[in-house]
Order: sequence, then C-alpha cells, then structure tokens
Amino acid sequence: MAVPVFDQVLIGGRWVPADGGTYPVVNPATEEPAGHAPAGSVAQAEAAARAAREAFERGPWRTMSGAERAGLLRA
Repeated sequence: MAVPVFDQVLIGGRWVPADGGTYPVVNPATEEPAGHAPAGSVAQAEAAARAAREAFERGPWRTMSGAERAGLLRA
C-alpha cells in the first residue's frame, strides 16, 4: 500500500511547496511508514504566522463571541 506524501504548506490561503521537501512519518504502534509530511522552513513558518495574524486582524473572527465561534467550528 502506498503511503501518502504531503509536500506543500498552506500560507495565506495558498498551497506552496515546502522549502525543505518532506520527512518520513512512522506509525509508532507498528513502526511502519505512515507517510511523508512537509518540511517547511523557518521563513515559511514566519510567513504563515504573518498571514494568520493579518487574517485575524482583518476578518470577523476577532469580533465574534465565543458562542458564535463554537457554532462555526461545530458546523
């Protein structure tokens, strides 16, 4: 069975190739390969954090009540 390979990271609503390629993920119960995860760079993590902060500041999330947020997460 082929293992899944995820080689992109989400930054600002867009999927971009991970700067560091991928790294193997192992199932700890079986020690068998479970897939490959993206190895993003520090620069990509910083860009994602900036994009998340901007989305939070400009979007409706920060002005919603806890109940409104919970309703969206449960939908």
